[in-house]
Amino acid sequence: NDAKFFVITISLSENELKHLSKIDGDIGERIRGFVRQEVMERYAENFNKGLKAEDLMYFGKIHHERKKDSKNEFNQHCHIIVSRKTLNGKIKISPMTNHINTNNGAVKGGFARTEFYDKVEKSFDNRFIYPRELDESFKYKNEMKKASPKTIQLFTTELLEQKGKKVENLAEIRNQCDTLGLQ
Repeated sequence: NDAKFFVITISLSENELKHLSKIDGDIGERIRGFVRQEVMERYAENFNKGLKAEDLMYFGKIHHERKKDSKNEFNQHCHIIVSRKTLNGKIKISPMTNHINTNNGAVKGGFARTEFYDKVEKSFDNRFIYPRELDESFKYKNEMKKASPKTIQLFTTELLEQKGKKVENLAEIRNQCDTLGLQ
């Protein structure tokens, strides 16, 4: 009665795709490398069973269009089908389990979905040197879904501080350019 496979969709934001377009090379190839070397590695690690990406059986397909009526300039995204069992067929894995980091009982390991999303986002940021804004982060969006007024206030303060630091940094860069005689 177990599911035989699971589907993961890697759907980058328009800002992330624009960022990738500024880097030399094909966006699709960059997404393919990211999925193989980062996403699937984080997926395997997240089961806490000592698995690596090469232990998984999966197939990915990059789509270059989303919807016919999409106004977005960039639409690439990736669908990944992952087997319920590892490549050797010995270990059952499921991202749908409610167990997280269990060591006792019949189920060992588990899968922390929010940790997976967070780790994939951080991998993207590090790999492509992406300057993610707080309000664009998974943590922010996830917290704001169920946020109390106090949490909203804290996030708003943090956003304002972040934007203030950017303004200060830009002013400092302008001063340095003026000092060096750069326009």
